[in-house]
Amino acid sequence: MSVLLRIALGFSTEQHVQLT
Repeated sequence: MSVLLRIALGFSTEQHVQLT
């Protein structure tokens, strides 16, 4: 579960960075 959460968090962060 931790791995999944980490991946989701990483993806969200990457998307935010790309948006900026």
